[in-house]
Amino acid sequence: REKMNFSNVILLGVGWGEYQEKCTDYSRMIYRTMLNSSLLHSVRDQYTLEKLQQAGFKNVINTGCPTTWALTPEFCQAIPTKKSKDVVATITDYRRDAEKDNEMLAILSKSYEHIYLWLQGEHDEEYLQALNVPENLTTVPASLEAYEEILKKGGVDYVGTRLHAGIHALNHKIRSVIIAVDNRATEMGRDVNLPVIQRNDITEKLEKKINSEFVTDIQIKKENIECFKAQFRR
Repeated sequence: REKMNFSNVILLGVGWGEYQEKCTDYSRMIYRTMLNSSLLHSVRDQYTLEKLQQAGFKNVINTGCPTTWALTPEFCQAIPTKKSKDVVATITDYRRDAEKDNEMLAILSKSYEHIYLWLQGEHDEEYLQALNVPENLTTVPASLEAYEEILKKGGVDYVGTRLHAGIHALNHKIRSVIIAVDNRATEMGRDVNLPVIQRNDITEKLEKKINSEFVTDIQIKKENIECFKAQFRR
């Protein structure tokens, strides 16, 4: 009922939480009550766009996530193509898969001199205790400042299951490989060509990807972004 008190809301870079068959009638009612009916709403991926269109909203545009808007072709040219000496990694406490995460850490331990594991989530450190921790791994405190200190010192890649940690690394011109553990990374990988590997493909693809040269080629939706912004200038 509290949600019903909101009106004229404009969406900015939102995404559908999970894969599902269809939007419920109750959800459609809530959206119609809350969302502005004339201005454009911004969503992060094509899947979310289609879900909102199915719910009856035509004033929706796929801009991609705002955290990717600065990743222009010119910007991405400055991201290294070759592997760095060290790596900053992440795990995800609420999407646990000990077998795959152990495999990821083992590959990183073999491929890099040192692993800096950023403990982004509240229970990441607790989850780490249940994993096989490589000897060349050091944990980084759960603060943005601590994470950025590692990124800014240079000489690192990013590999991990935290989507926006990976995008943040890209915005610091860090060569990155994001391990998809939910529909956010999967759909954004498809939409804007984020460097994403599915968790189930770690065995076959991760080590090969890390040790190969690759160009970061994010394809932001520049025209859609400008269209969404322009309505506010008008």
